[in-house]
Amino acid sequence: MTLMAGRNFKEGKADSLGLIVNEATTKAYGYKNPQDAVGTEVLFGDTKLKLIGVVKDFNFASLHNPIEPLLMIKVDREGGFLHLKVKGEDLSETLDFIKKKWLGHDPNHPFEFFFLDQRFNEQYKADETQHKLLSALSGICIFISLLGLLGLSAFSASQRTKEIGVRKVHGASIPQIIYLLFKEVMYLVIIASILIIPLAYYVINGWVGNFAYHTTINYGLFAVVFLLALLFTFMTVAFHGLKTARTNPVKSLRSE
Repeated sequence: MTLMAGRNFKEGKADSLGLIVNEATTKAYGYKNPQDAVGTEVLFGDTKLKLIGVVKDFNFASLHNPIEPLLMIKVDREGGFLHLKVKGEDLSETLDFIKKKWLGHDPNHPFEFFFLDQRFNEQYKADETQHKLLSALSGICIFISLLGLLGLSAFSASQRTKEIGVRKVHGASIPQIIYLLFKEVMYLVIIASILIIPLAYYVINGWVGNFAYHTTINYGLFAVVFLLALLFTFMTVAFHGLKTARTNPVKSLRSE
């Protein structure tokens, strides 16, 4: 935390009625300059506290929430948590040492602990789970779509075997035949994109709105996804189209 105005708490039992706040608190009280708030008294319940310092705003909750007014009070009674900074090496031995010291001072209460970084990450556990599920479902949907597209292109190529043979006899090249097969599927991809892009934008915009701080949606991403869809479609259709285009036109015209 960065001190903007005033001072920090003194060591020992001093400043038991002192108060340090963040910028959001001074703004809520109507102060434009944090320095002007230093030295004022704040009624906290039935107790008057003296405001001795102001710190810069920082996120003390998850990024789903905006920065709200914060009061930091120094109390002279027992309670709360004991915060320890430990090294990552030999962590189990360090915890055993802390546990022995704890039980030596207070054997009537069990030694319970947690790591701050893990507690912090728990705020976004639901978002991480949602991300993994959506990524897996998206992968499955893409895979199923490609299988369906592969079957559609195979069916289309088999139904137009004679047509392709006639076009080859009249001098049609392999790229022209592949484009002929790709054109119909391309129109389907374009229509699907026109329908799904506004819906995708609405869903993404709604999800981003759950956060107080979020990035703007890059519209170029939709164009990239659309081009990738066309590319995958072309590669899938070209796989069967190339095989059909290379078939001897005589065999194609003889087949029923």
